[in-house]
Amino acid sequence: MTHLTAVLRADKKEDLIAYMQTAKLSHHLNPLEYFSYIFYFGSFLAGPAVSPSEYVQFIDQTAFPEGKVPAGSYFASVKIFGYALFWAVGVVVAGFFPIDFMLKPEFMEYNLFARLGYQWFSAILVRPTYYFAWLLSEGANILMGLGYNGQDAKGNLLWYAKRS
Repeated sequence: MTHLTAVLRADKKEDLIAYMQTAKLSHHLNPLEYFSYIFYFGSFLAGPAVSPSEYVQFIDQTAFPEGKVPAGSYFASVKIFGYALFWAVGVVVAGFFPIDFMLKPEFMEYNLFARLGYQWFSAILVRPTYYFAWLLSEGANILMGLGYNGQDAKGNLLWYAKRS
């Protein structure tokens, strides 16, 4: 569906906002491009979302200066390490507040506010696992080159194009 709307947008250039100008396609994708886009993990599993035109520019490398992907492994490694640390702390702390404790009769001995606080805090501690999986895909996009969006005024590489 995204592919179809991107192609149809190319016909109405006067009605397009700035993002649509960059996301439009001027041609239909060939079967290899189409199926590689459809089965790209960021398109249907974890995100971040990538338009068909951005994906094609990434594949044919027209999105990069000099036609090659700049090195972003340091930036991605730092981000992935930070996410892994966040996940590890969440898992360790969650071990002190197991969710299955709420099913035990001892849990009902606490007052209402203590039970509500425990439920709230233990539910919050489940999130880091999901955040880690989500943000790991962002790191993968950076390593592949999809996160590249140019350079700042000082010439530093920017890797914030695709963020979760």
